[in-house]
Amino acid sequence: MDTSTIEAGFSKQNSWVAFLDVFEFTAMVKNVGYEKLGVKLEECHRKIFKLMQSRNDQSSLFIFSDSIFLSYSIADEQKRLEDLTKCIDYMRHILDIFVECELPLKGGLAFGPVLHGEKQLFGEPLVRAVMYGKMNNVPMVLLPMFELTEFQKTMQATRLPEPLDIELNNHGNVYSTYVVPNKLSNFKELAMKEYERYRIVGPYNVARAWRKTVRYIDGLIKKEAKRQSRVPHPLKSSPVRC
Repeated sequence: MDTSTIEAGFSKQNSWVAFLDVFEFTAMVKNVGYEKLGVKLEECHRKIFKLMQSRNDQSSLFIFSDSIFLSYSIADEQKRLEDLTKCIDYMRHILDIFVECELPLKGGLAFGPVLHGEKQLFGEPLVRAVMYGKMNNVPMVLLPMFELTEFQKTMQATRLPEPLDIELNNHGNVYSTYVVPNKLSNFKELAMKEYERYRIVGPYNVARAWRKTVRYIDGLIKKEAKRQSRVPHPLKSSPVRC
């Protein structure tokens, strides 16, 4: 493990770092109101703290209002992909919690050396994760292939969707994939509801983002159904010949 003590209370570790925040929070405030959003955020925070207490791994979570930093330190450089899979699994649980509260998250995920303190994180991966989150224009978590150069041949292990050229806010296209919630049917239901809301009241760029999300999730659901159809059913196995 690439760990070195910098000074008392700080250590340097290679880590996967995610930046997450509520998608189009300003538009949501306008349409829902501060009071209702405050209640929903409090419920999300309570569920996340409960999730944190149930885990016993090398993850750290920092929450401020509607923003979250998740850091997952690499315990063994030989298991970097395995730790990415665990980090993504943790993220998906967080995304599910926020979808249940109708506060979908967007964000970015990056990898590299991070300074860890008891209540602080520093490092270039944080900067990149925030940058990806700001460039991202849909309620999902952006993971550029730049961060996965060593693992592209083994991406299937992470259950990540196939990468594609994704158009970003005023930054052209980037070859990336998305991290999405575990419960795709719940996410699609929320996405359709939000699309119907924003296509009527605006902002219309938010409506377009939700329409794009519905189409993307539809594609994932169809691919998963196709994959499941290829899995042999135990009751349809060939009879044993004597």
